[in-house]
Amino acid sequence: MNKPLSPRLVDVLQALAAGETLSETATRLSLSEDTVKTHRRRLYARLGARTGAHAVAIASRSELLTPIGGGR
Repeated sequence: MNKPLSPRLVDVLQALAAGETLSETATRLSLSEDTVKTHRRRLYARLGARTGAHAVAIASRSELLTPIGGGR
């Protein structure tokens, strides 16, 4: 991954990691479900992921996700 993730893509990634549904993410971020789908597709493309779980795994290995509590 060459470019850093935008703050919105990080929001979507964190939602995936937290197990939020598409609908829950859309509601929490005040976006339409179609917009969240678009953000997910962009996130997958940026990370080279095939699924949400794959995106979370890649992000975790790349240290793009901060552990809950901020520690390691």
